[in-house]
Amino acid sequence: DKERVEASLQERKAALEDREDDAVREEALDKRGAKEASREAEAEAAKATEDMKQAKKEKVVAMEQLRKQDQQDALAADAERTIRKDARRVEEAKKAYHRIARKYDAES
Repeated sequence: DKERVEASLQERKAALEDREDDAVREEALDKRGAKEASREAEAEAAKATEDMKQAKKEKVVAMEQLRKQDQQDALAADAERTIRKDARRVEEAKKAYHRIARKYDAES
């Protein structure tokens, strides 16, 4: 009886040690998996940071293009106003010329 109890205890002890060894191996695997996942997460974060930097650069370029376009639009509008003013002056000069020409013709 004592031998059977001791054999049973030895079996249980061996099974418990096996479970402990399995738990240690699983923990080691989990740690490796966590390290790998951490490395992947760091790589993804680095890529996201690079993507964000690139997007910021593209935004700066786009904003600069918009500013240039706004400046060009403003210059075009100024030029258009100047042309209209000059056209009015030409029309006024023509009218003045015709008035003077009519007066001259009337006097002659």
